[in-house]
Amino acid sequence: MNVTLGRVRDLVLHGLGFTPDPRHNVIDTINRAGRSLVAEHSWWWRSMRPVRVTLQNGEILLPDDFLELVSLTNTVGSMYTPQPATIQEVMRLRQSRTVVSDPTFLYALSVSGSGPGGAPRPMLLAAPVNAAPAELDLMYVAAWADIPPTADNGYLLAIVPEAESALVYGARVEAGLIENQTVTPELEKYRAEVSRLKAQDASRQVNHGPMSGGAGRFINASGMVGAPYFNRVIFR
Repeated sequence: MNVTLGRVRDLVLHGLGFTPDPRHNVIDTINRAGRSLVAEHSWWWRSMRPVRVTLQNGEILLPDDFLELVSLTNTVGSMYTPQPATIQEVMRLRQSRTVVSDPTFLYALSVSGSGPGGAPRPMLLAAPVNAAPAELDLMYVAAWADIPPTADNGYLLAIVPEAESALVYGARVEAGLIENQTVTPELEKYRAEVSRLKAQDASRQVNHGPMSGGAGRFINASGMVGAPYFNRVIFR
């Protein structure tokens, strides 16, 4: 069963129990709830297939719907190996102007102001620049796809049916706050549903083996175990 805008909107309004203020844009409310839900967890249904990205001048612009980095790997035939690091390590290596022949280069998640209207946009910085290949394969978790303001009731939301209840409860919380209503019962339902979905995701992970490329530990440039690197940028 597909999740449509009309169905979710009807369920949100039913939860309110009254006609909302005419200034209340329900689509915006559902979008806010969707962004919050997607940011709760690295949901399996938001993971994308590898896409080819290009490194230019030590920078890689990421897809418009980027939310979280899963992995960055070299392309077939490349002699270099990308390795995650902190932004401090990348900048330190860049500033040292070191030229290395080692087949490993460091990369870290950063933010540029090159988005629409100068808005922040996630990107990757690499160092040393001379060691980086021109093309890489990127695996990432996609962000919430905003519902356009002109969407009709048949518009399909980018969400799996099993997550519909969490989205509805989250949107009811958002709507209740706008309408100055008590949101505690819906908030409790939302939290319970998110916990259920996370447990379901964990069960899938056990069945399919451990996820590679996690952010818990990495070997830094000096060969020691370093602090976790950042793999997610969230704009609210």
